[in-house]
Amino acid sequence: MEETIKDPPTSAVLLDHCHFSQVIFNSVEKFYIPGGDVTCHYTFTQHFIPRRKDWIGIFRVGWKTTREYYTFMWVTLPIDLNNKSAKQQEVQFKAYYLPKDDEYYQFCYVDEDGVVRGASI
Repeated sequence: MEETIKDPPTSAVLLDHCHFSQVIFNSVEKFYIPGGDVTCHYTFTQHFIPRRKDWIGIFRVGWKTTREYYTFMWVTLPIDLNNKSAKQQEVQFKAYYLPKDDEYYQFCYVDEDGVVRGASI
């Protein structure tokens, strides 16, 4: 029976217990034009293996737990992780899901256990 998942797995893991360097965010802009879609580019490091329920969230800077995401997208699993192009990935956030305020946000890659594996700066 297929399980329906509406919310991503989260965790109350404190920031000092995370492994932020296993997924690297690339080409992150200093700002994005309001009302437009945002494409998030990221790369898996050599020893990181993505899993089915991993996700990328947009978090307001200063977040404390992964439960504080603003919005999220499920990641797409590469067919062949040994292929170099499989390590380069992207997800697109549609404009209507994005924050409308002037706060600062960042991308975070969260694995299916709710552990942060990468965060943009």
